Amino acid sequence: STPTGDYCCVDTSTGATSCSAGDYSGCQMTFYKSGFFFEVPDLTACKEEHGIVVKARRADDQTQKCVPAFGTDNATRTIRFWAKWLNPSSGSQQVEVNGTAVETTSATGSGTPILLTFDADANTTINVRYPDAGLMELFIEYDGSGNETGLHLEGSDTFVSRPLGFYVFTKDPGWEAASNSTSSIFKSTCQGFDLTARAVCWDSNSSDLSDNNVTANYEANATTVTAALVAPSGGTAGELSITSMSFSSGSACATQTYSEVGIASFTVTDTDYMGTGSVNGTSQPIGRFIPDHLTPEISDNGTIAPACSTFSYSGQASTYSQVPLLQIKSRPGGCGSDNVTQNYTGSFNKLTLAGLVFSYPTTDASQPGVNGTNVALIYTAHSGNLTDQGNATISYAFSPDDNITYIRGANALVAPFSADVNISLNSVTDADGVSGTPVPLIINPAGPQIRYGRLMIHNNYGPETEPLKLDLETQYWNGTQWTLNSVDSCSDLDDNGTDLELVNWQDNLDPGETGFSTNSVSGITGGTGGLTLTAPGDGNHGSVDVRLKGTSPYYQWLDGGINGTATFGLFRGNDRLIHWFEIY
Repeated sequence: STPTGDYCCVDTSTGATSCSAGDYSGCQMTFYKSGFFFEVPDLTACKEEHGIVVKARRADDQTQKCVPAFGTDNATRTIRFWAKWLNPSSGSQQVEVNGTAVETTSATGSGTPILLTFDADANTTINVRYPDAGLMELFIEYDGSGNETGLHLEGSDTFVSRPLGFYVFTKDPGWEAASNSTSSIFKSTCQGFDLTARAVCWDSNSSDLSDNNVTANYEANATTVTAALVAPSGGTAGELSITSMSFSSGSACATQTYSEVGIASFTVTDTDYMGTGSVNGTSQPIGRFIPDHLTPEISDNGTIAPACSTFSYSGQASTYSQVPLLQIKSRPGGCGSDNVTQNYTGSFNKLTLAGLVFSYPTTDASQPGVNGTNVALIYTAHSGNLTDQGNATISYAFSPDDNITYIRGANALVAPFSADVNISLNSVTDADGVSGTPVPLIINPAGPQIRYGRLMIHNNYGPETEPLKLDLETQYWNGTQWTLNSVDSCSDLDDNGTDLELVNWQDNLDPGETGFSTNSVSGITGGTGGLTLTAPGDGNHGSVDVRLKGTSPYYQWLDGGINGTATFGLFRGNDRLIHWFEIY
């Protein structure tokens, strides 16, 4: 009868509930008095599952209890099998029972006959294999004949066939041999490359999935993609631009990027395929990844030390009191959250001293000379020190042996000026060809004041029977005239003939008859000093000139001064006086 009240029906195959009013016609359940009982476990695609028990049962005519459907004859019977695609709803592969591909359709079919032998309890076993992925339903049916005429048995079970795993790889060439820092270059960081994953079947050599058949019915909307660092050991894993992939027809493909230097493996994971657990696969090591570029930066321009007090003379070499320091950082190409590649260190750091190309100045950057061209200088460079800081940064320290010498020539006769030295880092390129930007990079160390100087030796005279003292004075050109260099307390002329010499012997004064007194040449203090010549002796009257020796280091920056004349026993006046007279 048709009820007049409301009712609800439950679809036992899907669990869906629908409610209606006043009619049970859409809510029916069929009961059978006979059938096959079996359960196919979830399968691994292409791997045959053995020993699945199939029980043939019927209701006892008297007790209505479940009893074996067949007698005890252990007879072979022809059983029909077919399968149905549930998810996805179609496919190209067939379910195999005991090695025979059975009819597979999206609807009930006539079935594929297979001979099975049942034991005395009407039980048998079957082997099931499905070379694809998905949710399937297997049907079994039997219609008796002879003394079993009228006996009808049927049954079905659903099962999931899951891929063995994912074969993960890249189609881009040059990655297969990646193992350490000597591997060939694959890509630069953040450069796109193909990453492909295939869901594959089981085979007998499942340690290598590269030639396994694809499970074309495998579909997934959002499998996760992760990366693990293979080398360098203890380094930082890079970030990926693609962290999920969708499969269609058993394959997924994406243009991936990796943000770190080194070698990495990539893993694709389906965390739970149709309730059967995770499916995953990891690539072989892929790499070597190198930085996209390097960035040189100045961390300290350095300081050129004054050779004396607060200044250096033109012609006098100056060195660094603080050497210039550079930092060269390795960078990705714009992907990832970090703006450096932390793994550019150790053997993965390919920058050498040969990769730094400098040019050194030949003139001051800003000071014109007498003729309008900038004052010339000589920069003598030595190899600096390149240090791997271990944090994506390579430091370069200039050599403390570098020196800067302003050339003392006619063009340099200008007022004191501050040294303006520009050193250019023209290029940075590591052994992989990774280049630096921006270049050129100008390093401009702080410089001392440069003074054009000279040594003035004053004349003096006295009797040949007494030592004679001559005053010394260091001077500099202030732009209009020579003036005392009162901050020079550094010049330290030697009295052993290294720095000064006697020349131009005149009258009765011969070489060897006078010389520098021991320890008589005093160091310059406040720009002044002195020297003493020994008494030549009675009758050895005459004159001799005192001058800087050309081999003295002081000659390089104090040459061009005024030579002094020592006169013994003769008064001839000062050569620098045009007219002299006494006032009484």
